[in-house]
Amino acid sequence: MKSPVTKIIVVFLIIVAFLIAVFYVYGILPGNIEGHQRLASFGTYIGGVVTPLTVLAALIALVQRDKEHRSEIERITAQGHKIDLLRFIEHIESDIESTLSQITVNIITKTNSVQRLGADALFSPTMLEWKEVIPSVHDIKNGANSLNLMPGDYPKKILSFETFGIVAAYIKRLREHCEEYDRIAGNNITSLYFARKYKIATTRLKSRGYQIDVWDPTAQKGA
Repeated sequence: MKSPVTKIIVVFLIIVAFLIAVFYVYGILPGNIEGHQRLASFGTYIGGVVTPLTVLAALIALVQRDKEHRSEIERITAQGHKIDLLRFIEHIESDIESTLSQITVNIITKTNSVQRLGADALFSPTMLEWKEVIPSVHDIKNGANSLNLMPGDYPKKILSFETFGIVAAYIKRLREHCEEYDRIAGNNITSLYFARKYKIATTRLKSRGYQIDVWDPTAQKGA
């Protein structure tokens, strides 16, 4: 498929060649020249005028083709980068799920004892006991006494604290990859999707003192 610029150049050359021929025949070529001399004179004129124009058109077409090739290479490179980013995003999500699966907590109420997962504490909007599952930075710094823990429970809280810290780091990496993907794609679709998916998680982690910012893709260009 020829590019629009190439088509314009071809049409332009045809029009120019036609006008040159008409101008030469009716404006320059002496009327007393006939036969093969007339054709030879016309051929010499056309060769001297059209050849430079043809070279110029070829040069323009070559530059245009080079631009198209560069654009195609950039497109293919960007597409490959997008595929890599999607793979990274999938791996990070898998790592988040795997990390959270290591946390199980027994929530004791007045009537019963319920076992909840780390994923519930981050993602479930109906889990009101999420603060009991996600240790706060303040409580960890102040030690076991401030937590009213039974002997042996503090190391478990430390482990949970470290685990949720790893999850916070994963979410930060996920955010970076999503924003890079959207930068290449020219939209905010990926960031908006994952920001909504992890909205509760980021809000809860931040409120408990973890180093993570609430994800707001609407502040990005094109939102």
